[in-house]
Amino acid sequence: MTAIRLEALSFQYNKRKKILSDVNMAVEKGEIVGIIGESGAGKTTLLRLMNGSYFHEYERNIKGRIFIDDQHMAKEEDFFQKIGTIYQDPDNQIIFSNVTDELAFGMENMCVSPEVMKRKVDEVLKMLAIEHLRDRNPNTLSGGEKQLVTVAAILCLDIDIIILDECMAQVDTKGKALIAEAIQRMKAHCKTVVMVEHDYENLSLCDCIYKIADGKLQAIAREDLK
Repeated sequence: MTAIRLEALSFQYNKRKKILSDVNMAVEKGEIVGIIGESGAGKTTLLRLMNGSYFHEYERNIKGRIFIDDQHMAKEEDFFQKIGTIYQDPDNQIIFSNVTDELAFGMENMCVSPEVMKRKVDEVLKMLAIEHLRDRNPNTLSGGEKQLVTVAAILCLDIDIIILDECMAQVDTKGKALIAEAIQRMKAHCKTVVMVEHDYENLSLCDCIYKIADGKLQAIAREDLK
């Protein structure tokens, strides 16, 4: 089953030069896909199209079609409960002073029962091998551990597609290893992961890699990245 499919996707701000032009991509369920490109190449634009956050403000600027789980996405609301995005700075996504409370917050807003919440928190903590962080204050965690908490909070909402926006940019070597292990664990649970990066060394886990340049998206061999 295809998790994400882009068909002839193009985008431009007003009458300026196109940021993306005729982009096509298919990501299969359970794949780890890397997207790389220089600063300003269009990585963030593509990310915000894939997670729906540009649809409200820039709907008229979008040409082509986006499918998530083979469903055509036509408006921002269509993306809810489909895709979760983890950004560079986890401090901007973490609200609570307790990891368990952070994981439960989204489920509480969805009126999930306490019994189901507890089961889901236990399940996701185990999936990511971070049970030991359950009662910690996120503010005391390392950068890599904070990123895992933000990933866990999204997984608790039964979201199967995760976009990582340069999530290794602000973590040390140990943090990168923690995130890499978490990505492998997500793949083992049939989660789909899209890694948007500027550093090709962070894409060693990927099943396939795409490069954005001059508004085009092209699948490339790993040896061509250097």
